[in-house]
Amino acid sequence: MNAIRFAAAALLLGAALLFACTGKKTDLPADTAPASQSAAPVVDFVQFEIYRYDQDFGECPQDSARCARVSIGYPLAQTGPQQVMSQINTTLLRTVCSLIPTFEEENGGKVSVGTNIPRTAMKFGNAFEVLQKQAPEETLGWVVEIEGQVLFQNERVASIGFDCYSFTGGAHPNSFTQLLNFDLKTGKPLTWQDLLLDEEALKTLAESRFKQARKLPENADLTREGFFWDGAFVLPENFAFTEQGLLFHYNPYEVAAYALGPTRFTIPYAELEGLVRLEAVR
Repeated sequence: MNAIRFAAAALLLGAALLFACTGKKTDLPADTAPASQSAAPVVDFVQFEIYRYDQDFGECPQDSARCARVSIGYPLAQTGPQQVMSQINTTLLRTVCSLIPTFEEENGGKVSVGTNIPRTAMKFGNAFEVLQKQAPEETLGWVVEIEGQVLFQNERVASIGFDCYSFTGGAHPNSFTQLLNFDLKTGKPLTWQDLLLDEEALKTLAESRFKQARKLPENADLTREGFFWDGAFVLPENFAFTEQGLLFHYNPYEVAAYALGPTRFTIPYAELEGLVRLEAVR
């Protein structure tokens, strides 16, 4: 009878532990996404989930001047073919880590970008503590805020956007956007070279839309207006698929001074026929 009672209690305890482990998702502190459970059904369609990492360094919250804060929201693929998920998530984690200033080079170290967010955030915190020791008169805290989201997704491609804000002293904070596009069949990041059919025609169209976004006349000289210092119009480093069309985003400092801010516009897909490959969004 005691053996039966013990077995029943063990079963109940096991069930409770199973519910406790699966009833709530915890944010990822590791450098890679969790592997799919072996018993879980195989899902071909890639789906994303947002995770968070928040960490304070220094004397938070007692003294904001001696405080460095890191706050990050980032999407990771949670279903889909394992190899595709792994490639996507490695790229996403490496991107997030690259957006966290670590000042390794300034402090005599070798710059290395990994995929471990807590470890990279610790480098940020350590750099702040070094500054506090070297210049205790500093009266401004540091902050890094990164918010990622899925901008667009269908069964073939996904576009991920990261809005980034950081302040580590100086005349002003830094704000910029990082856009990533993925082939969901392979997990490969997509670049302009994967899409371009007629680069020169696309540049002509994009230059016209750039001027519209900046409320400049069609015959305006962009260099004289303070853009594209070397005189040549270039496509932005960041672009993304959206429901409305292809999003073009130029960050501060990319083609103009910080004071002019970012430039952002969307060109409908119908106007991009013959200029870029659109099979993935049809």
